[in-house]
Amino acid sequence: MGQSATVVSNCRVLGRCDDYYTALGLKGRVYALINQKKVILTNCNNEGDFNALLPLNSTQLIFEADGYKPIVIPVYFAPNVDVKAQFGIWNWGAMTPNDSITVISPFSPGKGSLLSLCYNFVDLLDINYKLNNIRNEEYAKELYSRTKGIKLSNMRVFPMKEGSYVETVTTSDSFLISKEKVNIRIGITFKSVHVVKPIKQDPSNSSILNANIKVSSDSTFYIYFDQSGYELRKQNEDVLDMIAYTMKKNPNIKAKLTGYTDNVGKHELNTTLSEYRAKVVENYLKKRGVLVGQLTTQWKGSDMEISPNALESIKAKARKVVIQFYY
Repeated sequence: MGQSATVVSNCRVLGRCDDYYTALGLKGRVYALINQKKVILTNCNNEGDFNALLPLNSTQLIFEADGYKPIVIPVYFAPNVDVKAQFGIWNWGAMTPNDSITVISPFSPGKGSLLSLCYNFVDLLDINYKLNNIRNEEYAKELYSRTKGIKLSNMRVFPMKEGSYVETVTTSDSFLISKEKVNIRIGITFKSVHVVKPIKQDPSNSSILNANIKVSSDSTFYIYFDQSGYELRKQNEDVLDMIAYTMKKNPNIKAKLTGYTDNVGKHELNTTLSEYRAKVVENYLKKRGVLVGQLTTQWKGSDMEISPNALESIKAKARKVVIQFYY
C-alpha cells in the first residue's frame, strides 16, 4: 500500500489586484509557491478582488495580470494559525504596467513588512492590542483599540518594521489577557489572535458568564495535565486568568481545588503528583490576586472512577484539577 498524502490546512486570504497608477481593478491571477512549485489559487473578479484559500505550507504569494509586472511576496505563518481564520492583504497586489519605468517593489531588503491579523473577539469586549519592538522600545504600535458595541471587521493589516515584538492583549481596565513574542519578517506575516473573554458577574442571576462557558455557585471547571506532569498548559493559564479576574472582582466567590491523577503507577507517587497539581493551580490563582480565604485545596491521588484497563483518552481526563465554585 502507498503512503497516505499529508493533509495541509488552509487559511482564507482576501485582497485586491489593481493598477498602481489608476487604482482600477485588474482581472489578475493569484498563485502560491508550495514546495518550490507555483500553484494557482484563484482568479480576481472584474473589480480585481479575490478570496482564496492559502495553504499553510506556502512560502510566497504571486500576483500576475496580462500586461503587468508580476508581484512576488514572501509569506509566513505565526504558530497556531486558526484554520478558520480569514486575513486581509488589501491592495498589496498593486501592479505596474510592463512598459512602466517605475518598479514598485516594497519587498527589497529592510523594507516591506506587513502584519495581517485575524481576531476572534469582535464585539466581545473592549480590547487593547499592542506590539512593542524588543530591541527598540520607542517603536510600539497600539494596533487595536475600540469601544464595546461598535461593529468592526475581525481582520486588520498593519505595515511594520521587520523584527521581534512582544504582543500584549489587555482589557480596557488594564487586565492582562495574553502576552507572547511575535516575529515579523520581510513580506506578510499571518497571525491569529485568540482571546477568551474574562468572566464577570451577571447581577441579574448571580452567575458568571463567559462567551463559551457559564460559572455559577454549583458549576465546575477542569484543568488537565500531561501524563506524570504538573506544569500548566497555555490554555490552562487562559482559563485560570479568567477565573482569577472574576474572583478578584467578586470576593464572595470561593473555589475548592481537588487534584487527581490517572491510575498508572504507585499510590504514594500519585498522591504526591495530585498534590503538586492542586498546589500549582492554587499558587497561580494567588499570584493573580485571588485571596487565600477564597481557596480550599485538597488532593486525592488516583481518580478511582477510572478503570485500570481504560483507554488512554479516558485516562487523560483523570489527570486534572477540579475547580468547584460556591458562595
